[in-house]
Amino acid sequence: MLEVKHRVGQVICIKTRGQLTGKVLRNRRKKQDEKIVLAKAGVQPVIEAPANTGAEAYKRLQNEKMINMYLNRRPGKKVMLKQFPALRDQWEMGIDLHKFERRILLSLEPDMKRRLVKPVMIEVHGRAIQHLAMDTQPWQTVEQFDMARARMDGWRRKHNLKTIDDWNSLDQELQMGAARAAQRAKRQATMNLRDKKGASDVLRRAFLRAYAQNKLGFELRPMKYKALAEWLTSIGYETTDKEVASARSQTLALGCVPATEDVMTLWRQLRQRFPEADLRQLLIETKGQQ
Repeated sequence: MLEVKHRVGQVICIKTRGQLTGKVLRNRRKKQDEKIVLAKAGVQPVIEAPANTGAEAYKRLQNEKMINMYLNRRPGKKVMLKQFPALRDQWEMGIDLHKFERRILLSLEPDMKRRLVKPVMIEVHGRAIQHLAMDTQPWQTVEQFDMARARMDGWRRKHNLKTIDDWNSLDQELQMGAARAAQRAKRQATMNLRDKKGASDVLRRAFLRAYAQNKLGFELRPMKYKALAEWLTSIGYETTDKEVASARSQTLALGCVPATEDVMTLWRQLRQRFPEADLRQLLIETKGQQ
């Protein structure tokens, strides 16, 4: 019932139905290399090769080009695509059956059909370069997938998923999306991630609102606005006294920020400086929070 189609030493999964061969295996019995795995996920790499190049050799050239394209991809990069017109356009518009060219955005990031988990960095064979690799799990609900797909579509406009830092950035985006969805379902106030700012900035802004509005145990407000702004800036979270003052008129959002590593670094400093405050209410409820 099972048939071995390929044997390779390393497969590079670029997205759904996209695979490249990182390491070719040698068939010792036949004294030749095994055939490679190559599924280009809709990309059409341009290859210059002699006319007498064999099919397997040509695939290897395409594979090499695709690996370089994948490892060196950047947001906004475009590639040329040649395709036939749709059957409907051929029928309704009388278009001849010929391929036309158009430039499209290179899309090699995960499409989030499954949930990404367990990020690790793995060396690409023979290239002395590492790339992010992850396992996947099924989503529990369609709504989770829809939210993750929408967030990923926005995130990848300015990012690529190559490193652990990239994953941390995307993970914050996904967790913030889940938090906002839960808040909207309860008709509660929400907060957005600012451009080039992490989730810790959301906690900082939520804290300022609670402090300026005498909420969550800040009835006495032990620090003046200017002193508070200077203290936050001194510990690495740039703040102005005008921000603190303007926070008085902004809606307080509870359960608005995920307990990521960066968030908890700030949260613990706030809790140490203001032990009387109930700052836990600003975090998304999770088991085992400290």
